[in-house]
Amino acid sequence: MAYAATSLLLRGPSQRLLSSAVLSSTSSICGSSQLIAEPPAPRSALATPEPSPSSPLTVPPGPKFSFHGRKLPEQLIPLNSPAGRTIFKRSLVTSENMNIYFPLTSQFLTQSEPAYCGLTSLCMSLNALGVDPRFFRWKGGWRWFTEEVFLEQFKALEEVEEIKREGITMDDFYRLGKNYGLDLNMIRPSSDTSATTASSSEGLNSFRKWVIHSTTGGPVPTPSTADSNCSCSTCTSPQSSEFESFGSQSPDCTVETTPKATVMVVSFSRSELGQTGDGHFSPIGGYDAETDKALVLDVARFKYPPYWVDLPSLYSAMKPPDSATGLPRGYFLMKRKWMEEEREMISMEEEWLPEYGERKHCPMGKIKINKRKT
Repeated sequence: MAYAATSLLLRGPSQRLLSSAVLSSTSSICGSSQLIAEPPAPRSALATPEPSPSSPLTVPPGPKFSFHGRKLPEQLIPLNSPAGRTIFKRSLVTSENMNIYFPLTSQFLTQSEPAYCGLTSLCMSLNALGVDPRFFRWKGGWRWFTEEVFLEQFKALEEVEEIKREGITMDDFYRLGKNYGLDLNMIRPSSDTSATTASSSEGLNSFRKWVIHSTTGGPVPTPSTADSNCSCSTCTSPQSSEFESFGSQSPDCTVETTPKATVMVVSFSRSELGQTGDGHFSPIGGYDAETDKALVLDVARFKYPPYWVDLPSLYSAMKPPDSATGLPRGYFLMKRKWMEEEREMISMEEEWLPEYGERKHCPMGKIKINKRKT
């Protein structure tokens, strides 16, 4: 059965997505766990006497402070500010660099937990690209990606609490995206501080080229040799050193994919941009050539609004090593796989596919799924 096969990919002992060894640092993922605060106590509760010292402590104390958003550093321009709107309008009118803004903001999500930035960014990307979950339903008869859908797959691994506390790494993001129907590349910039100026400039120029490509949906550019530590869509390891032409022919397929929408998600260190916290994931929603700024659609909307950031600053913020992996962060380029183009507007009998939380499947499911109605 297709659904069972997918579940095995996620749960097999040799291919566990989220190992405890990789997910070991709370502060490196999203960096906002300390901002959680308990809701204010009701007035009547304030008069309740403290429990006696002999009473067992069952609930850990909450944070001493709570916050309603954070102020962006001066070098970051909020999208909803006068300056941010001016940049947006200019780029929209004078270029194609805001094309990706509309499909992404149509699916704009706020992460439901402080460490879910990776899962939320992936949900946004999959839904914006129109990827069909195919193997499960969200609720009722609807197939849709939510954070819950991913987390359900990890319950058997007993890693949900770990993800809730620490989030996911770039390698986890890569494997999830591949398993759920994305043609995906992962690129890490070099973190070598001794790298030459020419090499660093080449890496930045390559990043800028991919930003423009993802925001415009234009022809696929030729990858730069500076992007040496990356992953093609057919690699079995996300640490492959070969960069295949993104969206072109793969070794096991003679069908060439056609140009289509690309979504970029960046993984960077917040502290390098003057923000609080550390590691974070968010999609790129636009680019302005005149100011060389990218629009970050921050999924932690309870903390920061969408903002414009200088491209060199964003690129530099990817270089510091993630304390969970020891590797620099980076960015992802994602498209729908070519076979997805043939599966648009598929309808199926509701009983053919389980909801994401169900564990019992029809023994004839594989046959039924292969004979879908259109």
